[in-house]
Amino acid sequence: MPQFFFNYREPNTYAVDDSGVEFDTFELAYLDTFNTAREMWPEIMARRIDPRGCAFEITDRAGNLLAILNFTELLENCGPAPVRHEIAGTFARVVDTAYQTRRKLAEFQQELDRARGRLRAVRQLVGMIDG
Repeated sequence: MPQFFFNYREPNTYAVDDSGVEFDTFELAYLDTFNTAREMWPEIMARRIDPRGCAFEITDRAGNLLAILNFTELLENCGPAPVRHEIAGTFARVVDTAYQTRRKLAEFQQELDRARGRLRAVRQLVGMIDG
């Protein structure tokens, strides 16, 4: 199982992780780091440190830098929940259907106007015959 190390950085502090933690995948290690950062945010603020200046550097056993999780990523992910693909797809279909409906309605209106024009012409002809 891969072992990951999580060096922690604050504006005036750098702490090296000497023990590391084993995770099945890098993705699980990253998610755990993200959740840890979220839990640490209020504690860091209580110490009157701006969490936006903090980060975890995730390295492998050989010390290779795999990723940096800046705490600002927490802010980027605290907005509204992302739209699920099914909902986005449904919305796109609704918008497309509305567009097609408007276009068909405009075509229908044009045909109706032409029919009314023809009806007026027929009425005039009938009026001439009756007249």
